[in-house]
Amino acid sequence: MLYKFIDIPQLEEIQQHFLKEVPRWPSSDHRNFPKDSEYLAGCTPLIEYLEKVNLWRYVKYIGILQIYPHVSPIHVDRGEENTPYAINIPVYNYIDTHVAFYEVVSGETSIAKTTEDTQWTDYSTAEMKEIDRIYYHKAAIFNTQVPHHVCNYTDDVRISVSIRFTKSLIDVIDLDSL
Repeated sequence: MLYKFIDIPQLEEIQQHFLKEVPRWPSSDHRNFPKDSEYLAGCTPLIEYLEKVNLWRYVKYIGILQIYPHVSPIHVDRGEENTPYAINIPVYNYIDTHVAFYEVVSGETSIAKTTEDTQWTDYSTAEMKEIDRIYYHKAAIFNTQVPHHVCNYTDDVRISVSIRFTKSLIDVIDLDSL
């Protein structure tokens, strides 16, 4: 499964919380914050949803992604191989942006480390074929282990939140129940 849209109650309130609470960074970045961080702790509707679907106890951290106008490199998220599924929540400027998924046709890949705690598999020297796209209009379960990249052709930053887990979602919940 590449992705699956899910209905999270009070999504607009959750989006407004993150838009208000998270400072803007000067360039595209993905920063991770612990489960008890100020950014997640005050977001009661999201915590209540995760408790209701029995996922709160498995939350490892939240990633806050701010992508300024450009196309990010094709990558998979390293360090998440045993927990490939994340819940991604669009926050700001997501309607006219998308994430494209790819498969390797031929060529080599390598490991790229771009921040102190995040690594990606870099596909810049491989021949890739686009296999799907997701245009966020609501939250989605997202497979971080399929090569992908964010395309932001707008004039503004794109902000999203990615909830990462300590266990693979397919081991702890029926994904169709979300």
